[in-house]
Amino acid sequence: MRRVGLGLFFIAFVATIAQVLWFSTKLPDPVASHFGPNGQPDAWMSRTSFLTMLVLLQVGMAGFMLAIAYGMKWIPTSLLNMPNKEYWLHPDRRDESLRKNGSMLILIAGLTGVFLTVVDQLICQNNVGGNGPLPTGILYLMLGCYLLVVVGISVYALWSFRMPQHHDTDIASVRNDV
Repeated sequence: MRRVGLGLFFIAFVATIAQVLWFSTKLPDPVASHFGPNGQPDAWMSRTSFLTMLVLLQVGMAGFMLAIAYGMKWIPTSLLNMPNKEYWLHPDRRDESLRKNGSMLILIAGLTGVFLTVVDQLICQNNVGGNGPLPTGILYLMLGCYLLVVVGISVYALWSFRMPQHHDTDIASVRNDV
């Protein structure tokens, strides 16, 4: 999961840089930067601001998730939220649990980067094509796929961190150790 997530993040970042380079001379000034639910543009910004925002949003959103995933081991246990926390964050299981949780977050970060890249591409193509309505069918299909996969990862996390049926550790003693 971790490698796939990092690979997706890298691909999305490279694609975003390619988008910025490709569209830097093709986009109009100002650029339609926000669209309503019907796909009609309703806010504009300068071309330079728009392209800067593309890169900052890509790095900021996915980078923030990557920072959390790699920094989990320094986050106090009281701030972590996961199923059966007392059991999974016991010192004997903590490192592996955080690694597994971090891997899922890295995958979500990579998927978020790809989703943002696709949305950026639709917006850029729309602007180059003359500011008509954004193709909401494609956008909503991509959003649905993204959300479906994120929900799937969340269900997998709940399943992964369920209480093992064969554990022989008394929960009361585990709570005292955490």
